[in-house]
Amino acid sequence: MRPLLYISGPYSTGNGRTVAENIAVARAHAVAAAKKGWMPLCPHLNTAGFEVDCPEISHEEWLAGDITILRSLDPAGAAMLLLPGWEESKGAGLERDWAICLNLEIFEPPATPEAIPPAAAFRGIGSRRKTPDVARGGDRVAHPEQTKPCPRCGGRRVGYCIDLDDQPTGELFCVRCGAVWEEAIA
Repeated sequence: MRPLLYISGPYSTGNGRTVAENIAVARAHAVAAAKKGWMPLCPHLNTAGFEVDCPEISHEEWLAGDITILRSLDPAGAAMLLLPGWEESKGAGLERDWAICLNLEIFEPPATPEAIPPAAAFRGIGSRRKTPDVARGGDRVAHPEQTKPCPRCGGRRVGYCIDLDDQPTGELFCVRCGAVWEEAIA
């Protein structure tokens, strides 16, 4: 069975490319991924042009749907590929943060679509339930609504740690630098 490769990168304008150009970049990488043994999962292609066809649906709602899909992935059979320019995309940044929290293997942007690592390079990190954060006795879950800054790096993408029964441990962590600190969860 082919491992899934979630393709994450800019969709909207603002990175020097149009929406159509961003979709074309994502498609080129998805096609190359399929040729390298992956089963590409590309939100760009799933909802291409829907911002025109369904203008009543906000950008935030589309992104929430992408995050729901991302959260359903099992690290034992899925990884993430970041597209060039992902750093300039708020949505791609959030997807990357979730991928870190979900323990997905993340591949940095390749120089060209043909330079995507082959599926054989995938390590299959393992299920979140089977690979808890052993040092803490639990796991880490993103909490995108959390706005408290990290005391170490000032990052604002903070998550909370959970135990093996999915109960909060009272510790928070920073997606950016990995710092963990104790604090009540709001």
